[in-house]
Amino acid sequence: MTKKNGKQKARPGKLTRYLGVDGQFFWTLCGANGECVSDGSQGYSSLTGLTEAIATSKRLMASAIVVDSPTLKADMERAAASRAEIRKTAIQSAENATVATA
Repeated sequence: MTKKNGKQKARPGKLTRYLGVDGQFFWTLCGANGECVSDGSQGYSSLTGLTEAIATSKRLMASAIVVDSPTLKADMERAAASRAEIRKTAIQSAENATVATA
């Protein structure tokens, strides 16, 4: 961020259009720091089609509200349980290796 009149001003990101190896047009959105935050995974057969899709996306994002999928909470709980099980297994493996070498 840069300062203007003592206030923080967001630096603009960059939306890059490119031609994929399959001949389709795609886009990637990167922040001012160069980190890519989104991409258009759908290919377009023409540059005009891609440009129209980008314009539509920009309009929709400006007024979009954020909602969670109906399964988000359950998915997050399942992922946390899976990570806990992986940690438990790793600790047990490390303890078994320590005992075996003693």
